[in-house]
Amino acid sequence: MVALGSLPLGGGIPRIAVVLTDSFAPSSVLEAHRHGVALAEMRVDLFRRRDAASIAATLSSLGTLPRIGTVRLRAEGGAWTGSEDERLELFQTILPHVDAVDIELQAHETLARLRPLVTARGATLIVSHHAYAATPSLAELQRLVAEAESAGADIVKIATMIPTGAPEALRALNDLTRLLVLHPRSNLIVIGMGPAGLISRVAFPRLGSLVTFASYGPEGSTAPGQMPWETMVGLFRVLSPEVT
Repeated sequence: MVALGSLPLGGGIPRIAVVLTDSFAPSSVLEAHRHGVALAEMRVDLFRRRDAASIAATLSSLGTLPRIGTVRLRAEGGAWTGSEDERLELFQTILPHVDAVDIELQAHETLARLRPLVTARGATLIVSHHAYAATPSLAELQRLVAEAESAGADIVKIATMIPTGAPEALRALNDLTRLLVLHPRSNLIVIGMGPAGLISRVAFPRLGSLVTFASYGPEGSTAPGQMPWETMVGLFRVLSPEVT
């Protein structure tokens, strides 16, 4: 079973992550943790201050809450506009303070350089593919997962837009998620973005998707279709009372 630090993932237990910049109130996030939030994704590309001391202080304020560090390019739906050398340096700054890092599959060179650094720290490597326009076919989704695993991913994250009136897109992601049940060696996070993909954020964790993402307070949503963490926890208390 794959883990983020001391937090095991899988085994039919839905895990909710809140997505944070550096403007959160630590006491409020830790309160969310006590009420069912399992981990935090730190969107460092959205941080106002990215010097090493500020990053260390921000991340350490979360105590033992498991953390994913992400530096997403503007072209990948994020805010990072620096060079790839600078992004790699930022990942190196983050690594001592997180349990996992998330990098896009298409960042081939940076991914190859980052992978041994993550391994050396004993952290978890999440390799992502985000598609904001539409959802690829099931065959293409399977190819992307295989490519990410070949690139060294411990966890593969697939997040694609579900257009309104396109149930075949949701079916493709559903079929991909079921592969985790059929092939338990694959560690997947699968998310359908947009209003038509909302159901995936609740249903797919019950099918085997390892993590679902929620928005936090004034930080707001960082991806189309993210629900507030309070709403997400409430839904899982109804649908999965044995694990919340």
